[in-house]
Amino acid sequence: MPAAGFAVASPEICWLDAAIKIHATILLGLLLIAPAARAAEGAFGRTLTPEESQAAGLAKLSPEELVRLEALVERYRSGQVAVATQKAAEARSAEPAKPRKLMPEWVGALITLQHTVDKPESDQTLESRLTGNFTGWSGRSTFRLENGQLWAQANSDSYDYSPTLHSPKVKISPASFGTFWLQIEGVNQRCRVKPVKLD
Repeated sequence: MPAAGFAVASPEICWLDAAIKIHATILLGLLLIAPAARAAEGAFGRTLTPEESQAAGLAKLSPEELVRLEALVERYRSGQVAVATQKAAEARSAEPAKPRKLMPEWVGALITLQHTVDKPESDQTLESRLTGNFTGWSGRSTFRLENGQLWAQANSDSYDYSPTLHSPKVKISPASFGTFWLQIEGVNQRCRVKPVKLD
């Protein structure tokens, strides 16, 4: 006999109670998973064909991973990635400017035997002065600069210049075939040269 105030459930009622609890749990689970599944099929996911989704490996992702992927794609579309990239670029440009180079890139490349760009910028000239007097070139002339560099004539041309120039300014710029143009201030001719000593 059951104790006072307690009712004994029949086996049929216990079974029915268990079935209701199982169904309620399943229904609750479906209600919780459905929003995640809908979110996983966000705007980006809906633009893909089943073949594209399979090829991209999206079928392997969990609903949570798909939601995260969708958020990343949306962030990219909204321009947040571009804003972050722009902020990084602004931060780099805010860094102190590098000191001005004393020599054009191509001179440094010659010293270190590294390749420069295919066509150096035409405004990249080396400026210095010749040491001593200038009276022209003879086909085997060498030109010593104040910066310690030594350049040799690269062709067999000769050119006489008068009056003698004392330590004239010179500009050296890239020519072709691994040679350079030596332009002497006040002289209308230029001489094709090649480097002998650059340091």
